[in-house]
Amino acid sequence: MRLKLHISPCPNDTFMFDALVNGRIDTGSLRFEVEYHDIEELNRGAGLGRADISKISCAVLPAIAEHYVLLDSGAALGRGNGPLLVRRAGDTRPIRRVAVPGLHTTANVLMGKLFPEIEERTPLLFSRIAAAVERGDFDAGVLIHEGRFVYRERELELVADLGQLWEQRTALPLPLGGIAARRSLPDEVRHEAERLLRTSIEYAFTHPEASRTYIKQHAQELDDKVIDAHIALFVNGYSLSLGDEGRRKTAGGAGGYEPGKIAADESKTLGRQAWLEYMARLQKAGCRQMDTTDKGLMGFDGSQWIPGVNPNGQYLVIDRWRGCGIRELCLPLFRLTGMEIPGNDIY
Repeated sequence: MRLKLHISPCPNDTFMFDALVNGRIDTGSLRFEVEYHDIEELNRGAGLGRADISKISCAVLPAIAEHYVLLDSGAALGRGNGPLLVRRAGDTRPIRRVAVPGLHTTANVLMGKLFPEIEERTPLLFSRIAAAVERGDFDAGVLIHEGRFVYRERELELVADLGQLWEQRTALPLPLGGIAARRSLPDEVRHEAERLLRTSIEYAFTHPEASRTYIKQHAQELDDKVIDAHIALFVNGYSLSLGDEGRRKTAGGAGGYEPGKIAADESKTLGRQAWLEYMARLQKAGCRQMDTTDKGLMGFDGSQWIPGVNPNGQYLVIDRWRGCGIRELCLPLFRLTGMEIPGNDIY
């Protein structure tokens, strides 16, 4: 069976896929037709269903989840590997115009969350952003891939490490990208493709020099130190397997931005005193005046808390990322049902 495989030309992808693409491992009955695109084009392609298997930004997963599922292998997830916001060295003017590597990228989503006041964000091919900022075409730019390693060679300086800000705000590693497979593929084909990808990554780890020529055929920067730094930063244990922890951190649930199976389902009828006490808590919190959602406090990683309340026959749903503003309303419900939830599982 022939599968359309779309990945980026960046060293982390070519490092991981080298063995699979170049015949270093036995792929059995599967054959892969490979295309290389920058991350924004990959995101758009996934939205249009162009590939059977594709690299995508984690930020685009909700938009494509109906047709694609996140694979367990091939992710770019970790700490200290986030996009960098840079500007011309010595420039102290307010930042109003920023070049981003695509509107559907994790980098752009981070900019919107961390710097919502900067609304003028223009998509530009990732490899052109540094030069455009240096020329003065933009006040600043968000660098990803190789650009984040070599910007100091230009007249540029760091404004903010978006990954570091994300970690400070959430205490979670940053989910950058992953490999998604078309849901319409037969289960056995999807599982075999996932197994082959994991085998390819394992081969890359044990034969790190085997892929160097292939990597350089597609890389923007050919310096071996830059390539090594790139791979070391973006290819790690999560790339081999997200596992339960990685899927929680990527999807805030069962994996791939899917709700997954209900882990626990408990109900309890409250006595009059417990009911009155909880209704008083709801009234004190002002839940009737709360908006259903708070988009200013939304992330693309973490957890989602959605209590439904029915004070005086008026049903209300409140949706908050990481329980912001409603944790003290929800936690007593866990205690009332007698559910035993470890503290580190409540986030």
